[in-house]
Amino acid sequence: MDPQLKDRIHRNCQKIFSDMDLKRKKQPYLIVTLIGAALVILGFKYRLSGDLVGGLAAATAGYLYWLYFSPYWHAQKVFKSIMLPQIVRSVNPDLKYSLTSTFSKSLLSGTQLLPLGFDNMKADDEFTGKIQHIQFGFRDISLTETKGSGKNKRTVQVFQGVIFDFTYPKKFSSHTVIHKDRVESVVGGYVAGLFQDFAQSVSTLKRVQLEHPDFEKQFQVLSTDQQDARFLITPKTMELIMAFTNEFGKDAHFCFYQNRFYIALDFPALHFDLKHPENLDDVISRVEQIWGMIQRVAEVLDLDNQSYKVV
Repeated sequence: MDPQLKDRIHRNCQKIFSDMDLKRKKQPYLIVTLIGAALVILGFKYRLSGDLVGGLAAATAGYLYWLYFSPYWHAQKVFKSIMLPQIVRSVNPDLKYSLTSTFSKSLLSGTQLLPLGFDNMKADDEFTGKIQHIQFGFRDISLTETKGSGKNKRTVQVFQGVIFDFTYPKKFSSHTVIHKDRVESVVGGYVAGLFQDFAQSVSTLKRVQLEHPDFEKQFQVLSTDQQDARFLITPKTMELIMAFTNEFGKDAHFCFYQNRFYIALDFPALHFDLKHPENLDDVISRVEQIWGMIQRVAEVLDLDNQSYKVV
């Protein structure tokens, strides 16, 4: 990043947080606390129901919580809507940032990219752009699932990470997914094959046999078209998949779907909030890290398909 631009962004971030601290100091914490305490005392005095008195106490605590954190939330919104787009453009002029994401829950379900159930999805911090003829997207994803019922009902986070997608230079009609083969790593190849064959008997995705023993030992490949899958999963793509899995662990998932290549990574440490102006370099390094990963994938897709006509 240009030193002058970085210095200007740093000064602006200092101003955002100074305004946040000033607003926090001006919040009427004492008045709200006194009013809430008075209402609770009156509730006890006039023998109001315990639920009502408890509700007054909870409302007071909730309002105090909002008074304290709302300036911080506003500071984050200002940083992400004004400062972060400047940082992103400085990394690459064609790279665009959006606080919200257009990536939908129905699209994620359709890809079968993640082999897990979920009820709700939150997507934000989206990056989009184009490298030569390959369009790409990236966003933070959080998935939750509701479990139990009645008093035991709870919301559980089942995935926190990122999802990339890239246009593929040549059209394909198949649907192919690649997951780390957890079953084979535990029980062995033959038994794993039996489990996989049983699961596929009720699925349109069928197991694909590849001529790459090391890759097949680590991954389960399922597709609607065996020949298409072998065309898409080239040696370079296999190397990329294995490298990403080694870097980010077993929760790395890959998919070819509707002329796009998708990658999901369990990447909980990646956030673009600015906790403090001193952490600005961390945010910049995260943007640069994402840009580097995007370039790695785009290079592989382009090298694999340089001889194809772009569509």
